[in-house]
Amino acid sequence: IRVQTLAGVIAPRLTPDGATLLYTRTPGDLWKRPLAGGEPTRVAEGWDAPAYVLSPDGRWVAYAQADDDFNHEIWIAPLDGSRPPFNLSAREAAGFTAAELAYLNGDGVNG
Repeated sequence: IRVQTLAGVIAPRLTPDGATLLYTRTPGDLWKRPLAGGEPTRVAEGWDAPAYVLSPDGRWVAYAQADDDFNHEIWIAPLDGSRPPFNLSAREAAGFTAAELAYLNGDGVNG
């Protein structure tokens, strides 16, 4: 494993399978980068560094990010980019199955 310092990288985390690195970059964007090679991809864009957590299976990321009024909104996004990020705090979670939302508890139980 080669470790290097990247300017502006905050809160790096590996996906559970160790294949992808997630991190925030100043001012507040959330990025992912495959460790096997490839270019980084922006997961979320913002002005404030988000607090984030990965689902146990590594397929989803949940994050809290401040809006322009300094309210922290809760978002979820699939890491594969198959859907745009979804704001859970602004509307109902329509279109997401219970199984997709269950990771928030970490035990596979929706609630």
